[in-house]
Amino acid sequence: MEENECIEYNPVPPKYYNYKAKNLLKLDFRDELVSYNSVNIFAYTVNNNGLYPFKQILLSQSEINRTLMFPRIPIFKNLQENQLIDYSKVCLFGLLMFENYELFNELVSFDGFYENNNNLYLFFDTTKLNINLFDIYK
Repeated sequence: MEENECIEYNPVPPKYYNYKAKNLLKLDFRDELVSYNSVNIFAYTVNNNGLYPFKQILLSQSEINRTLMFPRIPIFKNLQENQLIDYSKVCLFGLLMFENYELFNELVSFDGFYENNNNLYLFFDTTKLNINLFDIYK
């Protein structure tokens, strides 16, 4: 390549996506946590590396029958919304075995609550974490 030859830079255009299910999420839940059958963490990462973006969802394996399920957290009677969100983030931090909680807390965003069949789901976007699937052992 000659010195005068100019290299043209052609950046890859970003892929935009719309997550319509976010419109179904609420920012509050019923007052009584004990009225739910279970409280689940719905943690997802949007994989934008391929032709089309898609979600990768964190699942855990049941100890009893070895089926895949959403990670569950214990139900405490008197937790408020912000306490439940913070506690769920700590549980998620432990599941992912991330090294730095302050960075983890900054990069993970809470999307909202979803109630279905008397179960509560807490949605967390972990896309900014850049999780390597081979680093998850639990």
